[in-house]
Amino acid sequence: MLHPQSAYPSSNSSLEQFSIESELVSHSRSSLTSVLTELTKTQQEIVAAYHHNFSKFAVEYQIRIASVTKDSIYSSWGIEAKNVILAPTNRRGNYWIFNAGDCTYLVPAKRKYIDRHAYTIASWIFEGHNYTPDYLNIQLVKPAIVMPLEIDPHLQMWQLHQQGELIFS
Repeated sequence: MLHPQSAYPSSNSSLEQFSIESELVSHSRSSLTSVLTELTKTQQEIVAAYHHNFSKFAVEYQIRIASVTKDSIYSSWGIEAKNVILAPTNRRGNYWIFNAGDCTYLVPAKRKYIDRHAYTIASWIFEGHNYTPDYLNIQLVKPAIVMPLEIDPHLQMWQLHQQGELIFS
């Protein structure tokens, strides 16, 4: 538990600062651990496979490349996105969509850099932790869940059903 000790001047302020930072790191780890234990077995397998070998992951899960639709972006810009719609794309998609078990999941496409503008859109889909524009790595904590939309039988589209979670480092 954090204590308000650092609010008071002290000759050991750097020691107190270290103690508070250690408690925050410990709290972050315990939060991550609790999230991981809340994941279904399928979600745990997805996260492990995604981090282990993304090329094999793409083949094994038969991913489809997708992007958020422009209409979805324009209708949600500046407000909390509730109706994020994704559509398949042949190139330059930011997300991978695939079926596993009885759900359809969405994860960030590997090797796609998320700049600060793209992060606004990504934050509608994933709860992001520690994002900075100069991050080096994305750690998938929880895949997002999407639901197929049946608007046009010739074009498959998906709507965000449940946010995923990412950690940037």
